[in-house]
This record gives sequence, C-alpha cells and structure tokens, in this order.
Amino acid sequence: MEAPLKHVKNNLALNDIKKISNLGLFYIQEKGIPTKVIKQFEKVYRLNKKQIAFLLGVSEKTLYNLLKESVLDQERSDRFLFIIKIFEEGNETFFGPENLINWLMTPQPMLDNNVPFNLLSSITGGEAVHALMIRVKHGILA
Repeated sequence: MEAPLKHVKNNLALNDIKKISNLGLFYIQEKGIPTKVIKQFEKVYRLNKKQIAFLLGVSEKTLYNLLKESVLDQERSDRFLFIIKIFEEGNETFFGPENLINWLMTPQPMLDNNVPFNLLSSITGGEAVHALMIRVKHGILA
C-alpha cells in the first residue's frame, strides 16, 4: 500500500512522483499537481519557461498565470505527469539530466531525424520518444 495521498499531495515534490503508483497519480492528478513541482522540474532539467510552456502545451503567458496558482488543473496535471514519466525514463536511460537534455535536443535517426524534444508537443510524439528511450535502455537500436 502506498503513502496516504492526503499527506503526499500537500507536500508533493518531483522526487515523490516516481514512488507513487499509477492509481495514486491518478488521484493526485484529479486534484491537481502543485505548481511548485513545475519549478522543481524546471530547475532539475535546466529548462526555461518557453520550454516548460511547450511541454505543457500552453503559451508562456499562460504558464506564468498557471504558476500563480497553487495547483495545475486536471488536464495540465495529466499532461505534466506524462512528461515527467518520459523525463524520468530518460534520466535513468542516459544517466542524468544533462545527458538526457543533450539527447532530447539532438535529431534521432530512429525518429526520422526529428528532435525528440519537439515530438513532446503531443501524446503520440511523446509515446514515440518514450518507446525509443526504452529501446536504447535495453540496447535495441535496430
């Protein structure tokens, strides 16, 4: 059984997310991810506001307005959890945030020479990036 969600939600941090089951994340997403987690994500992966806005599918102005709130809405919480899942997989696959960001910003032949980061603008593109990361992690490059 996982940690009581009432406690976790109020004190949720980026590092907590990988320890919570998918069902637990669903419940958290329903109530909204605290915006402080976005700030932690931004710092860990050294992304700028424009990049964070792109990942969330919003304008920079909307991102600034979202960050004034205490939590994201359900839809953006769900999208952000998906992005976190991809970045966590990449962090593990490429042995750290710096290597991951370098990989995400480099055209990949297995993605028709698309820049993986650019594919993260959609769920379908994100799934393609995530699948390639898993292949790389397991040495399946052909």
